[in-house]
Amino acid sequence: MLHIKEAVNGRVPLISVGSIETPAQAEEVMDAGIEFVALGRESIREPQWVQKVEAGQEDTIRYTLDKNDMEELGINPAFANFLGMLGADMHFVGEEDKQNFGEELGSIEGNY
Repeated sequence: MLHIKEAVNGRVPLISVGSIETPAQAEEVMDAGIEFVALGRESIREPQWVQKVEAGQEDTIRYTLDKNDMEELGINPAFANFLGMLGADMHFVGEEDKQNFGEELGSIEGNY
């Protein structure tokens, strides 16, 4: 990523996408000089992710998704099925997470 930053040389802002789940990971990316961090699955699992970080409530961030909470979060079964077909690891409660998630990426995963 830093090679891209050097090549762009400040002409455009950069955004890091994929595999950023925790505030510490987002901060690490931004400390490396990347201007923006995209939160995809994290925003689906925890719609208040940014607000909780800003309020210092990081310990209340939902990192797993209980299938019983899907309706509350506005996740309909068709969307959940679509994410599953893409290989997105939503960290469902009771299901095994991908092993070595940061190193072995699914079909739509990225790396920071």
